[in-house]
Amino acid sequence: MLFSDDFKKYTLMYGAISFNGKEITGVIEQPRLSVVENTLKAIEDFENFPKSMYVIEDLAIEMCLIVQNKNGKIYRYTPNSLEIINDNLLDYIYS
Repeated sequence: MLFSDDFKKYTLMYGAISFNGKEITGVIEQPRLSVVENTLKAIEDFENFPKSMYVIEDLAIEMCLIVQNKNGKIYRYTPNSLEIINDNLLDYIYS
């Protein structure tokens, strides 16, 4: 997994965060908020999951995940679609 610069900075500073109904994954040992565990599960569950992305949030509704690529762009992923929703992690957090 290649992480974006903003994700690296965020996870070094906070690990993972949970606030205002959002739970943003990070590089931590707790499986529920682990970016590695969530991404590996998505790869296992969805054959068309984009291998160049990683899960930053599992919305837990209608198989919808929020994912990021190494360039920092944020997307809404479902097994049937991939839609860009933010230009970077900070914009997503504050949206």
